Amino acid sequence: MQIILAFSSNKLISTIENIIQKHGLNNIITYTNLSSLKSNIQSFEDAIIISSCFLCGEPLYDFIDYYKNNIQFIIIDKRDNLSMCSKDILTLSIPLKPIDLISSINLGIYHLEELKKKRKQELISKAKSLLIKNLNITDEKAHKTIQKLSMDNRKSLEEIAKQIIKKYPY
Repeated sequence: MQIILAFSSNKLISTIENIIQKHGLNNIITYTNLSSLKSNIQSFEDAIIISSCFLCGEPLYDFIDYYKNNIQFIIIDKRDNLSMCSKDILTLSIPLKPIDLISSINLGIYHLEELKKKRKQELISKAKSLLIKNLNITDEKAHKTIQKLSMDNRKSLEEIAKQIIKKYPY
């Protein structure tokens, strides 16, 4: 789990970073401009980005809308600016209370874990569908096949599902 702080102000980054570290979260990456954040965004998996509505004067709305299905965002800004954020983004108004920040991070972690579970189930379902279609077997047999391959090869169900998807393209 990575926490990315993206603010123009190094002082604000330092303040937020100290709050987060006091609560045992240390995998923190910082950015002070949108271009460097954009150039590295593809390498983030299971990340929470904490930022304001604007980064170096550039609005983040389109950026957030594009990545909000893969990354959890927490936006900290003036109440007037927060009204422009979509309703499914976690927002905190200034002045920031540390307990609100930590609670939002914990909620973001929970959302990311749920998203991972959903993706895993979708991947396994896709693999089962491919087995059913290509091997002409039942749903139950496809499920048992994936489980058996997982145990025999000492790999996760997800890894086996990925191998099946590679073997039997749509």
